[in-house]
Amino acid sequence: MSSHVSTAFSKRFSKLKQSMIDEFEHIDSLDSGSPESSLLPESEASAPRKDVLHFDPASNVRKPLSEGAYRPEPAVLVLREMCVNHYGGSCDRCVRACPMGCIEIGQGGIPRVDREGCTLCGICLGVCDAFTSNDVTMADLAVRMRRASQRGDGVVVTCPLNIDEGFRPAGNVVEVPCLAALSPEFWTALLAQGIDLSIAADLSRCVDCVRGGDVAEILYTHAIETAQLWVGESISFMDEVPEDRGLVGEFASEGHFDRRGAFAHIAGGVADVTTGEYRRRNSAVLQDFYERRDRMRANARLIGSSLPEGNRFVAGGVSKRSMQPKRRLLQEAIEERPEIGERVTIQVSATDVEKCAQHLDCTRCCPTGARLPNAQTGLLDYDMRYCIGCALCVAACSEAAVSMREQPASVLVAVNPDGGSGDALHVFGDGGQRS
Repeated sequence: MSSHVSTAFSKRFSKLKQSMIDEFEHIDSLDSGSPESSLLPESEASAPRKDVLHFDPASNVRKPLSEGAYRPEPAVLVLREMCVNHYGGSCDRCVRACPMGCIEIGQGGIPRVDREGCTLCGICLGVCDAFTSNDVTMADLAVRMRRASQRGDGVVVTCPLNIDEGFRPAGNVVEVPCLAALSPEFWTALLAQGIDLSIAADLSRCVDCVRGGDVAEILYTHAIETAQLWVGESISFMDEVPEDRGLVGEFASEGHFDRRGAFAHIAGGVADVTTGEYRRRNSAVLQDFYERRDRMRANARLIGSSLPEGNRFVAGGVSKRSMQPKRRLLQEAIEERPEIGERVTIQVSATDVEKCAQHLDCTRCCPTGARLPNAQTGLLDYDMRYCIGCALCVAACSEAAVSMREQPASVLVAVNPDGGSGDALHVFGDGGQRS
């Protein structure tokens, strides 16, 4: 082939490849919006620190921001409404888990994060749903890992310690700040969906890690072993992060292609892109992914968070139930693989209907709305799916009618979505008291 033709082909191929990258990055940007991102005050926002890696697995290539582009400095945020201390609890799990000692319990029992000392390891996100990142949420991360699995190569998870400067990971590699940022429920949800998961890491480096410290190894080991036990599937380990070989290297390394055949295959692929055949060939995979994503989002809207309801029996006149992210991930896993529900036990509250005097003190301290006054009758309405086992209701009940019980997690899906009777839904009133 003449150098003139080769040069023309290279320019054409580079242009087409870049247009494809731009298109998929545009899709990523549409899917990565997060309500938590708006919680960072604009006065605290600035250009990202160069010494801090963004918790942003949407792109494995670190690119400088264009001049004048706005992006808040990466930060860990505390969602007050998700913290049990906001409702009278005394939890300090986040304080004990932080390897840098950068979290303290502040006024009103709400955790405060020292941003100067915070290394953005994400461990607090893994241990408590009251923490999130202004860069990406766990829900975003789960969606992106599902998307990465559509390549058919499985998903490889790693951390910055294992990616040297200038190294370009393969497209199915997802980089997180620390493996300990991922909870047992997170791993369980992905394994339950049949995603082939691997961890690429030199685990000996964890000992000297200045980001996650000694606690990181304990937490990620527990999370991975727990998820494997719950699902009955394994997460594999590899010593090195797969490298992005590029399109030419990927085809040329296939055993059934010689160099001429590989080049012809690439040329045919470029022609497919030009004519639209590439899009048609891959539309089935993309359609399947987006259908699954839409079902997941619809399910989250239906079950994960109820719509606000006018309720004259609560302060403010509006009641709502909110499912915390870890509970939602576990529920999704059980919906995919019902047998998981029998392997997992959860702590939930239960009410002795003979003792309950309907004072409703338990509803005023419930952080998720699992316990609410029924909007029609004003009597106790309890939905076990939203109970996180914080036991605040036990302490609040003056009649000692509430206790904690261990239940199989299968109760999280054993409910009539229309609000009828079921193992997880308990409504007190109209002569239909259930415990």
